Amino acid sequence: MARELNAWLAQTSRDLGRFGIPLASVHPEDSDYVDYLRAALNDGCVGLKLHEDVQRLACDDERFDPVYRELEARNGFLLVHVGPIPWAFPKREGLARVDRVLERYPAMNVVVAHFGVPDTSGYFDLMQRRHNLHLDTTMVLAQGSPMEANKNHVTIDVAAIERHADRVLYGTDFPNIRLAYDGERRGIESLGLSPATLRAVLHDNANRLLRDSSIYLAQRTPSS
Repeated sequence: MARELNAWLAQTSRDLGRFGIPLASVHPEDSDYVDYLRAALNDGCVGLKLHEDVQRLACDDERFDPVYRELEARNGFLLVHVGPIPWAFPKREGLARVDRVLERYPAMNVVVAHFGVPDTSGYFDLMQRRHNLHLDTTMVLAQGSPMEANKNHVTIDVAAIERHADRVLYGTDFPNIRLAYDGERRGIESLGLSPATLRAVLHDNANRLLRDSSIYLAQRTPSS
């Protein structure tokens, strides 16, 4: 089903005037999954989304290697959901799986969703030597979210965000999760970040991640 889903996402993005930026999905048990990715990138997707728990796959599965090579060559990025609930993986080992991917593909940007909860501090430590690692804030700072940091005994290290201000990105699951539209933004603003870091998190980092992508730029460049 990945091919049809990717095509629908790309077309929906065009219908929205490219205000919606699509990420592709693939499954290595499909016979032509690398071709599916290439078709999706050519159609307007700017990277790949992988959800270990939903897809029952590990992000460091070697079958993804040709997919990651394609992403790296085209400056696409990987958005990956890891954490304590993958279906068949011991808890707290997601960080090691992400590190293995980063080691094999040092030029591919990787965004870990949900601030890497519950291993946020470990991801910030990993950022010291993996300069292609990013975190997004999805559902961690929005009041009332089931992943809200204080509900999960996660301490938000403001100093760590400031140190890595160029690699933390605003994220939200609105409207898929019934939270206030501006809930995540208000949670970020409540941290007391410096104005430059606040702007980077809410705008500049995502903008740069997209503009670093040759796929995204190709879609934005009028044909001659």
